[in-house]
Amino acid sequence: MEKIMDIMSVQEFAELMTKNVPMGQNKIYAMVREPGFPSIKIGSRYYVLTDKVNEWLEKKAAQEEVKPE
Repeated sequence: MEKIMDIMSVQEFAELMTKNVPMGQNKIYAMVREPGFPSIKIGSRYYVLTDKVNEWLEKKAAQEEVKPE
C-alpha cells in the first residue's frame, strides 16, 4: 500500500507557525494560497502538505539570503 501524504488544516498550520514566527492569521492564509506553496484545495478548503513545508521554507529562506541590494 502506498503512503498517503500528510496534511493538516490551515488552522492547524497557523497555530504551529505563530508559535515560531510572529505572523497574523490572514498572512498565513495568503501564504497558503501562494503559487508554489505546498497546499491542496479540497472543495472550498485548503490543506497544507506537511511533509513538503520545511523544503518550501528552506527554499524561500535561501531566496531571501541572496537578494541583491
